Amino acid sequence: MLRSALLCVLTVCLLGAQTPSHLVLGRTALQRSHYSDAEKELRLAVAEAGDGPAKVEVLELLCDLELLISKYPDAVAAQEQAVAAWGDAPGLPAHLVRLAAAYRAAGRTAEAEKTLLQVLEAEKASGDELKIAAAGDSLGSLYLSLKRYADARKMYELGFNMRVKKLGGEAIEIASSYVNMGVVEEQDKKYVAARADFDLALSVSEKVLGTEDYRITGILDRIGALLRVQRRYNQAAPFYQRSLSIREKTLGPRHSEVAPALDNLAMTYFADGNFEQSEPLFKRALDVWTVVSGDLSPQIALELDNLAALYAAQKRYEEAEPYYKRALWLREKVELDNLNNLALLYETNKDYKRSEQYFQRALLIADKPLAGPHEELAAILEEYAILLDLLHRPLEATKARARVKALQAKP
Repeated sequence: MLRSALLCVLTVCLLGAQTPSHLVLGRTALQRSHYSDAEKELRLAVAEAGDGPAKVEVLELLCDLELLISKYPDAVAAQEQAVAAWGDAPGLPAHLVRLAAAYRAAGRTAEAEKTLLQVLEAEKASGDELKIAAAGDSLGSLYLSLKRYADARKMYELGFNMRVKKLGGEAIEIASSYVNMGVVEEQDKKYVAARADFDLALSVSEKVLGTEDYRITGILDRIGALLRVQRRYNQAAPFYQRSLSIREKTLGPRHSEVAPALDNLAMTYFADGNFEQSEPLFKRALDVWTVVSGDLSPQIALELDNLAALYAAQKRYEEAEPYYKRALWLREKVELDNLNNLALLYETNKDYKRSEQYFQRALLIADKPLAGPHEELAAILEEYAILLDLLHRPLEATKARARVKALQAKP
């Protein structure tokens, strides 16, 4: 059961007479998704590590864990300690980049910018063109997220110039710089400039990789999307067709990366009112997602919605209805699982207030007609009853268990 996965006590086999270190225990718990145990062990490992690189390693692992479980202030604190522990030793910029990422996750963009500017200055002092380019790209990404388009373009151009200086004008890394600059122009709604950058990226990539390499499909998709935003559907379709063809040839017709290409082309035809060509592509995408991700994937819900919208656009309402209903059921099923997992996670961390909030939200969904069989509702009620016991609310726990019995008695 899910409870046993989330609430189990970590057991470790002793190697001879030696007890595993807190770092080993923390890594093991992290690999098993026992985040509460991992956090506790890694905090103990920080004290165990002493000073120097060993301490930095543990702190950065702790930072990664805190980011994973959305405890952003704790992630920042861990990485700030890691940077302080590293000091002025060579290689500091790499640790500062991680700190900037933690600041961004925590919404502290001004500090992220200050840190990345520090990284850029350090890399400029080193004279390493590729490291300067990487630092410029990091700042470009930050400025892009803040819609500071001129600043983003300036940083991406710095990266481009450094790469050209080091690698020449026809390296694949140059294509990446063109894409970065094109994305800035696209988001700034400068579509002509964006198209020019994407075309240059495609040209360089084709020279380096050839015209049938899978790695050029991302650029083809970007050009297609740019044209579709401008409602130039007839021009967008050939780029999506080419991307789909390359994916099918290199990956096979039922690969997970083929489904998005089918969707892109289908949506382009749909937007252009070409329903006859759109429908079989949506159905193929649904088939691929079902094969590669199972019946309960969120992607399945998206494909069902696409087909339902297609039928509704053609006034084929009776055909659209079951697809919409199935998509709704899938979304509720996925949300139900997530809420239940969160409820158990907070219970593990003794945050009973939040645990109860998520249990109650899960029960609201599980008690709806589309939510599925009673077994799922009964399982959540059983878990909720245990929480109510912990909260010393025996009457409510008894009522929950009584309802479980009633549900289990149903055919």
